[in-house]
Amino acid sequence: MFSTKFIATLATLATLAASAVASGVEMRGDIGFIKMPAAGDVWKVGRTETVQWRLNFEPPADAADGKLFLSYVGEDVDGDHHTTNKPIAEGITLKDGSLDILVPNVKPGEQYRLTLFSGESAITKPSQPFSITQQ
Repeated sequence: MFSTKFIATLATLATLAASAVASGVEMRGDIGFIKMPAAGDVWKVGRTETVQWRLNFEPPADAADGKLFLSYVGEDVDGDHHTTNKPIAEGITLKDGSLDILVPNVKPGEQYRLTLFSGESAITKPSQPFSITQQ
């Protein structure tokens, strides 16, 4: 009746949904992506860098509820995968598609990622891994 591939796909989707629910992060079905930083980019603490994103939905023109979170993949930084419990930028106008930020003072590492949120929902996939170094 159902193919093995179909059942495996359903199982994978169920696992991903359960992971998102268990982590307390709601993810939109029409999720976008972070264009910059790109894989392998190197940011220096204290410098201004540009974050660019593309959304797969049209946000209201006045929607300024975006929050940008920095996380680390792999070995924990400061005992948690989220480098900061607070966003590194808030009040982001989602329609702008880009934002200049000051690189926060975090431990150097090669597996940092950014994710854009609206309210409690992640509206982009995490960025590709990039590095942060001290000046």
